[in-house]
Amino acid sequence: MREMAKANRRFQWQVLWAWGLAIALVLSGSTALAEDNGAGAPLEVTFLANEGVLLSSGKGKVILDGLVTEPYTIYGAVPESVFESMVAGKEPFAGVDLVLASHVHRDHFQGEPTLTYLRAQRQARLISSLQVVEALRQAEGEAAGEDELPQARVEVMDGGEAGRQEVVAAEGAVRVVLMELAHGGARHRTIQNLGHLVTLGDWTVLHVGDADLDPEVFRRQGIHRAGVDVAVLPFWYLLQPEAVKALEELLGEVVLVVTHVPPKDVEAVAEKLAETLPEAWVPRRALESRRFD
Repeated sequence: MREMAKANRRFQWQVLWAWGLAIALVLSGSTALAEDNGAGAPLEVTFLANEGVLLSSGKGKVILDGLVTEPYTIYGAVPESVFESMVAGKEPFAGVDLVLASHVHRDHFQGEPTLTYLRAQRQARLISSLQVVEALRQAEGEAAGEDELPQARVEVMDGGEAGRQEVVAAEGAVRVVLMELAHGGARHRTIQNLGHLVTLGDWTVLHVGDADLDPEVFRRQGIHRAGVDVAVLPFWYLLQPEAVKALEELLGEVVLVVTHVPPKDVEAVAEKLAETLPEAWVPRRALESRRFD
């Protein structure tokens, strides 16, 4: 009997040890998965030009509205030296996963530099509206002697009736919700404008392109419950008290990145916002960046 009791105790300890080992493996796997997906990593936002930014956190990197190399009307462009670094994949541009473009206007998207970039950085893929993809394919057709970009790397957003699509990249390190948000101004109603909720690790960034600020539409797209940490917005939103109030109700307390400012007006806009929104960041030059921990 005594020997049987000892054997039972040994068996119980073996079972407990096995359970403990299993739990430790599960926890370590969860931790590794969280680290792979960028959990706990800081977010870095790097300004490129106009409304263009590079977003990076952990293993995820996204370029949004940033492949613009020629000034368009009163709006700026990425300097040649910065674009060369982008094409070469030099830091901070090494390993970009996704290229996004809010709409086809040339202060947000230009086919020629986008084509050059995608041909050089073969790990990156683009997803955008039909208008943007058609403009890219047109640029591709005009560039003789080069292979076509495969369809797997150039995707048209398919939002269905909801006007909304989720995309996952970098093995889950990047998650993007693309949303159809009407372009502001009646003369631009035929322009397909996309808003983006970009999640990198623990951080969610809102980018609206040139969307009409319609709180009802924003709520219908779920922006108010997306847990936005950083909002990249056109400056005119923030010069209107009613719009600021609507944004506060939608987003709560967020970091504001002020964009789409004509270079000649940037100091005036910064001075104006310093009075009303002193915490807002108004970038002055390409590669200016902010890190958020």
